[in-house]
Amino acid sequence: MTAIEPEELPALRAAQLDHLRRFLSGEEARARFVVAVDAAFDELRARPLRELLPLPALSAWVASVGQESFARAVARPVAALLVEELAREIAPRKDTPAGLIGSEGRQAIERLVARPDVLSPALLRKLTADPALEAAMRDVIYDAIVAFNAKTNPFVASWGLPSLVEALPKLGRAPVKKGLEVVRAEFERRLEPEARRFLEGFARTSLDHLVGILIERRAEPEMVALRRHLAATLLAEPFDQLLWPVDDPRHELLVAGVTASVEGVLTSSRARQLVDRFVERLHETYGPQTLDAIAESRGFDLGSVDWAPWLTLLWPTVAAGLRQDATLEALGEVLREAEEAWLATRG
Repeated sequence: MTAIEPEELPALRAAQLDHLRRFLSGEEARARFVVAVDAAFDELRARPLRELLPLPALSAWVASVGQESFARAVARPVAALLVEELAREIAPRKDTPAGLIGSEGRQAIERLVARPDVLSPALLRKLTADPALEAAMRDVIYDAIVAFNAKTNPFVASWGLPSLVEALPKLGRAPVKKGLEVVRAEFERRLEPEARRFLEGFARTSLDHLVGILIERRAEPEMVALRRHLAATLLAEPFDQLLWPVDDPRHELLVAGVTASVEGVLTSSRARQLVDRFVERLHETYGPQTLDAIAESRGFDLGSVDWAPWLTLLWPTVAAGLRQDATLEALGEVLREAEEAWLATRG
């Protein structure tokens, strides 16, 4: 075996790094990466969660995600991209949500809406406590009063005074008709403001009564059937009727709303407090347990998953990062330090 002189080590190190750069561009590197990481994951599954995700590092990551700079520069554009691309793909489709979620998903939704407590009485009352809804109710009831009046008003109904007038002799019919028309006009002139004054309070009472009926009868078969019908109708509606195309102004407003909401949630101090508490509770509850133990307690089996497709998907990014000059230079520095330590042992 030829001895390597100390002055030859830099050239050897450069040759090794050049070989590594070429190796990372080949198919064998990908295959070895998949096998090695898959084997490493088997070992990681036996380690406690707190070792894999140390609380200080996880908290620091959460804090970085909550920075306004990250939310504005990364989260908002990503959210906009996802909404736009999903809409571009899904909005024109004729298939339905029910067709995508499958029979088990539909049955689960049906069971959910069939429950009487799926309706929150307090929320329902808040939703109906709105002036616009009350005004709409007034208009509906007023139109009903007008339609009812047209059929029951003795001045105009076919069974009322007009039919009696027609039974009079022709000689006296005209003056009576004229008199009835005057009385009718005055009656209708006074009816409209009186009806609207009546509806000022009655519309609110009617809405409250409607909410009361929905709450009191929420467990009755008719109400259960109504909620199931509403859910089934939405699930059976084609996507092109549920979503707006990307060139629709409403889609632009949706994207704006989603992106602003994402930024708002990420930078919210209240959301940060909730996430911090979640992370702390996560570590307190699951930190001492291994990944396999956590998985088993939650009903899934990490060992049965074929991770090769996941690792193959990641490999181009990993390989590109490893091939970077800065990465290889850093690795070369580690090799140099190892060489110096080795030479020191020979001195």
